[in-house]
Order: sequence, then C-alpha cells, then structure tokens
Amino acid sequence: MKLLSGLIVGLVGYAAWTLSEPAPGESGDAKARLERLKTEWKRARQHGRAAGEVKRLEMEAEFEGIFRQTT
Repeated sequence: MKLLSGLIVGLVGYAAWTLSEPAPGESGDAKARLERLKTEWKRARQHGRAAGEVKRLEMEAEFEGIFRQTT
C-alpha cells in the first residue's frame, strides 16, 4: 500500500513539475513554477465548469423534450 501511495504521489509531483516547465525566457525558480501551476489549475477549473454548464443545459433540454412528448 505504501508503495502504491508513493508511486501515485510521485506521478502527481512529476506531472506538476512538467506542467510548470518554464518557456524560453521565463524564470525556472520554484515560486514562478508554482504561479504557473496555479494559473493552469484555474484555467482547467474554468474549462471544466464551462463544459459542465453546457452538459447541464443539454440534459435539461433533453429532459424537457421527453417531458413534452409524454404529456
């Protein structure tokens, strides 16, 4: 179990480190990397919310269509 937990934590850490790779000319220090990760996390959350909202609207429209057909 400890091996699996360590493997998962290691993979998450590696993914975070590679996502925060600096572009040419950007700072590569830990603080700058953390800021890039925060920005990427915020962008991903906004994208997820937007996708969720679209799916919710589609499901509502589908439900209303089914409800109208049965009445």
